[in-house]
Amino acid sequence: IALTFAEQAPPLLRGRALTVLGRLAMWQGDYAGMHGPMNEAVSLLRPLGDSASLAYALHGLGIATGFLGDVSAARRLIDEAAAMIADPPEALQVWIEYWRGLVEEWDRDIDAAYQAYERALRIARQLGHRTAIAHSLAVLGRLAAATGNHVVGVNALAESLRVFLDHEDR
Repeated sequence: IALTFAEQAPPLLRGRALTVLGRLAMWQGDYAGMHGPMNEAVSLLRPLGDSASLAYALHGLGIATGFLGDVSAARRLIDEAAAMIADPPEALQVWIEYWRGLVEEWDRDIDAAYQAYERALRIARQLGHRTAIAHSLAVLGRLAAATGNHVVGVNALAESLRVFLDHEDR
């Protein structure tokens, strides 16, 4: 609906709507379909000076680019998004670190991935963002278990499950 009158919408609103469209494509499993809207969103938002909207779109474009297999470009986009986030920490920082971790996994840099996931968890805990805590614990647990650190993996996954269930985020 937001894009129905997109040609008449101001660039900021169109850029935000395209960012949401790209995210929707991702959550529906249409990874290739998220790149176009995210790329257009970044093009629209870059000259506007709204760093929060641009950071969110850059982060999404980084994810989309990673799904298309260009890990180095994905890393650059996610790094650019991260550089736009100021203190104090906010939820977007958690998700940037979360996805940075996945990009590092795609690049087979397990240590960098683990560090990114740990940063995501630390920020999520600082913010008290239960969904982000649970997701960060889940990826840390999965990565720990996959690399043979079964005790840490099981503990992180168990805590993640408890947080998801307590938060009723299934």
